[in-house]
Amino acid sequence: MVGVDVARVLAFAYPAAVSLVDYVVADDGSGPAIVRWAPALGTQPTPAELAALELSAPYLAWIAPAAVVARDAALHPERTTVRTQAAAAIVDLEAFLALAAPTQAQTLAVVKRLCQIQVAVIKRLVQLD
Repeated sequence: MVGVDVARVLAFAYPAAVSLVDYVVADDGSGPAIVRWAPALGTQPTPAELAALELSAPYLAWIAPAAVVARDAALHPERTTVRTQAAAAIVDLEAFLALAAPTQAQTLAVVKRLCQIQVAVIKRLVQLD
């Protein structure tokens, strides 16, 4: 079964299953294989079935970068907000850095913005909000 990402294919095929609880995938040197399977999941898929699933259109769409980002956004909507805020902060800071001779008001505004960014980062790191 060399070449098949068994763990990822199982995560796709059995989204409610928990790796290391419902199934265990290990590699003994000949490639990854299922070494433990919970009967509650139904019949254990064969290596051929996993290989075919890995080439299926639904699986390929599931692992596509856009699909991964969409899943992440659905599971963690707060990350989308943080990313949007970070992108806006970068634009603000790059605009300030592009100024040849910023005024005192511009400098104070950017210091305030940097403080807001730091507060948001610290809160996110320690999950205060």
